[in-house]
Amino acid sequence: MFDLNERGGFVKWFGMDIAQIYQAERERGSQINQLNHPRNGCNYLCRIQYDRLTGLPLLKDPTELGLEPSAQLWSWDFDTVEYQNGPDQVFVDPAKPDSTGTFDDWMSFLNLGHFVTALGNTDTHDYGTVGTPRNYFASPTDEPESFKDEYLVESFKKGRVLVSNGAFARVLADGTGGMGDIITNTTGAVSLALKIEAPKEIDVAYFKVYVNCDQILNIAATSPDAAVKYDGTVQVPVNRDSHIVVLGFGKKDMPRGLPNYNPVNVPRFTTNAIYIDADGDSKFTAPGGKVCVYDLKGP
Repeated sequence: MFDLNERGGFVKWFGMDIAQIYQAERERGSQINQLNHPRNGCNYLCRIQYDRLTGLPLLKDPTELGLEPSAQLWSWDFDTVEYQNGPDQVFVDPAKPDSTGTFDDWMSFLNLGHFVTALGNTDTHDYGTVGTPRNYFASPTDEPESFKDEYLVESFKKGRVLVSNGAFARVLADGTGGMGDIITNTTGAVSLALKIEAPKEIDVAYFKVYVNCDQILNIAATSPDAAVKYDGTVQVPVNRDSHIVVLGFGKKDMPRGLPNYNPVNVPRFTTNAIYIDADGDSKFTAPGGKVCVYDLKGP
């Protein structure tokens, strides 16, 4: 039983707007605020008509959501987003554009200069399958007795997290930049080293590289059914400050005992962003709101 007024207790969220909820979470000691269920089934981003180009809600009347007329419908006071809720598709479905497209939402956050970390959560209820997806985060130790909570908090806040639906990937830009890092490269091309692994029964047939949410590379894995699917380096053209993410995809069903999903719409893995300073000013300048350009086809 929690005292709702004490630090660490539940937030009495009913009737509060999003900014008030985030503030209440911080006051109760929250180190990581997450935007949950952002769009699936026409959840919050759908209901406020979030505009991916401006980062603002198109809905103007908060009373339509049962809130006070003066309620604030949007706040950037969150650190992570539930990019995947179970093995749901992440791309925009033209038949259901308002309730799909968490990839585009997350890309919108980055394009508008908000360093939000993408996470994947099982959200298991009752007897549902656990562990799909799951998050792998950077830590200085894998010994339980040496682990500290701040290792998780730091990795989540800095974007050092891989979202997995069965596969694992290591990614490094120019030999130094991992997920969450900002590196300087003014040459017009970034060398992206990538190692993709998974059990042999889980295929990774190809991967795609996105720059500022546009699909730039679409590359077949060298050994889709081996333990190491791909281990190599690709050249990624970058002509302005950019964020780079990599998504891997399969073609086959998941092994028996694991939940199946559409491997075209649901990536086997998603890296968080690596940020490229392409103009040499030692900072990342976000590109601004834009429409993502990609397709759902393999190479």
